[in-house]
Amino acid sequence: MVDNDLSNVEKKLQKATDELVAWSQSEGMDINVSKTKVMLFGGHGEKLNVMIKDTFVDNVSSYKYLGVFLDSDLNFTMQTDYAELVKQRELQRKFAD
Repeated sequence: MVDNDLSNVEKKLQKATDELVAWSQSEGMDINVSKTKVMLFGGHGEKLNVMIKDTFVDNVSSYKYLGVFLDSDLNFTMQTDYAELVKQRELQRKFAD
């Protein structure tokens, strides 16, 4: 959702979420609220109030999605730090043998 007004973003996102929940239920599936997250990109700490079945969805400032760390500022420092750490671990294992 793209909009300069946070309340408009919330309304649009809630509508889309409600439609997703209705569709998933019609297909015999449930959305797991505890595994569902919401993130506002470029929001500078603002929170979005989105609900699924009377439960607020957790706001996060970063999230690992398909192996890539995303953060609300779209700063990939967390991803590059993680990739560097993984590489260092691989090198340590390689030279430990």
